[in-house]
Formats: sequence, structure tokens, C-alpha cells
Amino acid sequence: MQIILSYARADFNALASVVLANKLYPEAKIFLIGNCTTKVRKFIDIHRSRLDLHFEDEYKDESVSLVVLVGVREPYRLGKFADLVTQPYIPVHIYDNHQATHQSIVGDFERIEEQGTTVTVLLKVLQSRSLTLSPFEATLCLLALYEDTGYLTYASTTYEDIEMAALMVRWGGRLEAVASLGQYKLSSLQRKLVDELFANSQRYTLAGYQCLFTSACVNEHLDDLAVIVDKVVELESPEVIFCVINMESRSFIVARSLP
Repeated sequence: MQIILSYARADFNALASVVLANKLYPEAKIFLIGNCTTKVRKFIDIHRSRLDLHFEDEYKDESVSLVVLVGVREPYRLGKFADLVTQPYIPVHIYDNHQATHQSIVGDFERIEEQGTTVTVLLKVLQSRSLTLSPFEATLCLLALYEDTGYLTYASTTYEDIEMAALMVRWGGRLEAVASLGQYKLSSLQRKLVDELFANSQRYTLAGYQCLFTSACVNEHLDDLAVIVDKVVELESPEVIFCVINMESRSFIVARSLP
């Protein structure tokens, strides 16, 4: 069995990336690891019949002949599949848009490019093989492109991200679906966390940049930390922001740099 994996707590980039990888590896099974973000969970619930997905607990230690990783290279982010990618007899193919860390594995095949999102890396491969997408798949890619690049405004956004967004529209992607991303409503607990981050914020000028540092604690799990940090950015408009959020005995760091 061939399997396709992305990082735990899948966002739209992870979901779109595994769908695109399935175009390149049509015999492979997609497994999602852990829970998804709230928006992705709702998207899957609505479009379940269009998505050939499996979940981590459905994997029963079957024999695996190939692992395809998209948007991730660190075993600790792969849940129960972590051991598979360290076995020398199982080839691993990797598609990613991030630089390697000291915990990254080396794949038997790698396509690594510094883009704003993994989706752009995979779309370029599909283009080179003259593969196209359905309007539904193009819409999913648009959601990933816009979400992962902050509506094409993050400093990490490349001209190729923008070109791929235009290509998705040409292939039938629905921009009105992207507009719904901005209509996300925070829960009362998420709003409370935004208020705490706002209250604890401190500004510094480092190397000529206006930097905002802030932190908060919460006693239960919260989804969509990136969205919460984006709300702080809207309020404070720093050039760089670092947020440390202590949640359920773990610390999460979310950082942004703005153009």
C-alpha cells in the first residue's frame, strides 16, 4: 500500500496538498492525522462524498511500500505513522515549501521550493505533467493558497503563489468560497484569548522593525491559533509578531512577518 500524509491538525494547505499528491500518486491512500482545524472539518463534512480520505485510526498496520509526505518532514508531526518514515526499506517522497530543520528526514525523492504554500510546489509539478483539476479541486486549492499566504499578503508569498491563484480561477475555482474565509467567527473563549494577547502585548524596535511580543494561557484546547493571531495583527498592525500561547501543558509559538 502507498500512503499520502501531511502534518497533524490539517488546515486547507494540508488538505489541498494531499489531494494534489493523490493526482501524482493515484494508487495511494490519503490518511489525515489527528483532528483538522474547524474550517477544514466543516469543509470535509460538507464535501465528504468528493474526497477520498481516510483517518489515522483507520490505519491497521498494513504493509506500506511508499510514503508520500506533503508540507512536512518531521516524524514527530506524523502521529502513529512516525516510525514508518524512518524505516530504511520504505521509500519516502517529500514535497515541501519549508527549509529543513534538525529534525527533518531526507527523502528518497524530494521536491523542495521556498514558496508561500506547499500547494504551489505541487501545482507546478502537475502543470509540468499536463495534469489539470476539476473546479472543485481548484476551489480547494484557492482556499489553501489564500489561507496559507494571508490572502497573498505575507512576506513569504511568491509571484508563483499569485500565478497559481490565477490559474485556479482559470480552472474554475470559486473566489466566492475564498471570501467565506474572512467570515470566520470567533467563539467566546477565542475572543477572550484575543483580548488577553492584546492586553499582554509589548512593542520593541529590533533591527529597524516594529516587533510585537505577546503571550497568553488557556486551560483547554482551542482551534485555529493562526486565525486568533491574525486578529491581534488586525488590532496592532506590527511588522513582526511573536505569540506564545500556553495550552494544555504545551506551548505554541505563532509568528508572522508582514510586508
